[in-house]
Amino acid sequence: MARFTIETYELPTFWASYFVNADTSGLDDKEQAAADAWWADTFGGLTVSCSDISQESWFAWRHDADAFSLACDVASFTFVIHPR
Repeated sequence: MARFTIETYELPTFWASYFVNADTSGLDDKEQAAADAWWADTFGGLTVSCSDISQESWFAWRHDADAFSLACDVASFTFVIHPR
């Protein structure tokens, strides 16, 4: 049986509630579209869950979603990628 894998990315903090709770109330349409595009580009059709977000955040000019979001406060997001 295949084991899950864990990956960590530095991402915008304002994506946290969306990735953990599927709560889009804090995002405007453009921010949600950027989060969706990053997720699709990064994980495609995989089954993935966000398992942790660091308590510390910091401002970064560059992060792992640069193509989808400008410089902003970021945190470390940990994702569990489940086997198919």
